[in-house]
Amino acid sequence: MARRVDRQKHGGEGVSKAEIIELRWLGAGFVLSLFSVFFGIVSAYIAGLYFVLSKATLALRVLAFFVLTMGFLFLGGMAISVTDIIEVLTADWDNLKISPAKGQVVHAFVSQIGGTMQLYFVGAVLGWAVAFIVYVALGYLTFFYRWPQRQAMG
Repeated sequence: MARRVDRQKHGGEGVSKAEIIELRWLGAGFVLSLFSVFFGIVSAYIAGLYFVLSKATLALRVLAFFVLTMGFLFLGGMAISVTDIIEVLTADWDNLKISPAKGQVVHAFVSQIGGTMQLYFVGAVLGWAVAFIVYVALGYLTFFYRWPQRQAMG
C-alpha cells in the first residue's frame, strides 16, 4: 500500500492544488512513456520476426523471446510500482473538488460519474489485457506460425 505523508500532521501545510496538478501531469507522462517503450519493443520485435527470426533456429527464437519476456517483465514492474503513486494522486485529485472550467468537456464528464478512480482502473485493466494479448500473439508468431517464403528480388 502506498503511504502518504500528511504534512499537516508534521507541522507543515497540506499538498497544494498546484502540486497535485503537477504530479498528475508527471504521472500521465510516466504512463505515456511506458506505453511508448512498450510500442517500441513490440514494433522492433515484429520487424525482427519478419526479417530475421522467421528463418532463425529454435535457439535464436527462444533467446529472442526470452529477451522480449524480460522487457515485458520490466515494464510490468514499472507499471506496478507507479500504481500506488497514481492511486494516491487520483484520490487527492478527487478530494480537491476542482470545478471544471467552461469548455472542459472531459473533466465535466469525469466529475459526473464520480471521480477518476473508476477510469483509472478501467485503463489499467485494458492496459494489462492488451499486453497479455500481444505477448501471446508474439509467442504464437515466434514458435508456431509458418512464415511464407519470400522471393529474392533480382
